[in-house]
Amino acid sequence: METSYHPTVQFAEENVNFSICSGGQAITGGGLEKEIDLVKMLGLSETHLTKAVFNAARNSFLSDKKKKELQKELRKVSTLTSGSG
Repeated sequence: METSYHPTVQFAEENVNFSICSGGQAITGGGLEKEIDLVKMLGLSETHLTKAVFNAARNSFLSDKKKKELQKELRKVSTLTSGSG
């Protein structure tokens, strides 16, 4: 697989709202950790990954109250505050 350029990196650079989820065995042969390894290999930075985590929290099926609680907890452990808005 060519990893010098991947559309996902361009999406991240253009602040497209996306998150990273596990495709399970069908995609990478493993869980979320393998998915994260894959997108790092494609060129996503820690900043991109952090933004994706906040996107996932904001766009989850949790109640609004639970989403806010989750985002608050994420902010506590995150060094990136711009992705938490």
